[in-house]
Amino acid sequence: MLASIWVTTACNMRCDYCYEGMDKSYEMMSRETVDIAIDYILSQYKQMADTTLIVQFHGGEPLMNFEIVKYTTNRIKEAFIGQDDVLLFGMTTNGTLLDAEKMSFLATNINYGLSISLDGGKDTHDLHRKLHNGKGSYDLVTSNALQLLTLRTDIRARLTFNSETVAELYENAVHLVKLGFGKVACIPDYYDNRWNENHMKLLLEQARQVQIYLREAQKNHPDLDIILLNVPYFKMGVCTGGTGSFHILPNGDLYPCSYGIGDNEFRIGNVKDASPLDTDKLASILRSAEEINPDCKGCSLYAGCTCSRCKIINKVLTGNDLTPSPVVCAMENTKYQILKENNTIYT
Repeated sequence: MLASIWVTTACNMRCDYCYEGMDKSYEMMSRETVDIAIDYILSQYKQMADTTLIVQFHGGEPLMNFEIVKYTTNRIKEAFIGQDDVLLFGMTTNGTLLDAEKMSFLATNINYGLSISLDGGKDTHDLHRKLHNGKGSYDLVTSNALQLLTLRTDIRARLTFNSETVAELYENAVHLVKLGFGKVACIPDYYDNRWNENHMKLLLEQARQVQIYLREAQKNHPDLDIILLNVPYFKMGVCTGGTGSFHILPNGDLYPCSYGIGDNEFRIGNVKDASPLDTDKLASILRSAEEINPDCKGCSLYAGCTCSRCKIINKVLTGNDLTPSPVVCAMENTKYQILKENNTIYT
């Protein structure tokens, strides 16, 4: 089971491509709310009879509420004492607030996935990822990241790219490898409305260059990984948002996934309520997830496509839960092209 706890909606940065918006509300999860949230998570986990619980700390910038992160981690760990079940913690941070205490805590406790948002070289990173004072954050983030890498070598760099930076994607990914990251995840900005056919051609070219570089580099560093359209397709199955995974906001509101956060249409309850889950609304959302997108009938990529499984992202990006995003569709087809060229088994 995956439980994402939004310990805050606040952020000390103003990234102009952020899907949560540049000017975020300043909500901090309180000790009272997090205690209720933890009880809800443990109750749901027990009901599922699962053997692995993943707790993802989310924001805003989660380290702006570091005390609640620490408290939550320790309390859930205590609940798992004496159990054989697997307990994992994950977090993505912008890396600007790291100090010795935070680095030590993250290196010790965040064992599922610890990512730092870093978009590549200084020019690219500072183009969009600015602090509230308008200054770029590259120098601060890289300085902190290099210190954290001395404690944990498996820290992942999360590189966000859009139509404006896709032409330098290969260069930026390699830059992060040379900084010392052994794992680089290149994440497209689906919310960018400027994507066009030429950008998709650039993406294909950049992905090809990354694959060539990666194959050569892995001869000496077999564990090196640059994730960019090269993850094999697999049948995703039915969405489990709200059941096998859910998000809890600072005020206790429940959502099935991050895409619908803040939209009351997708709010499925509040952990503070006597009956936390709106089962009727959740059932409606899950029924929609099982419907077939009319525009996608016959597509060979349907079983592994985000837009076929997640109707919430369709609604957010196109206004209709059964209408796929042209951007996501184009990227899925680009991914298929890369897999074919590299003789990756496609299922």
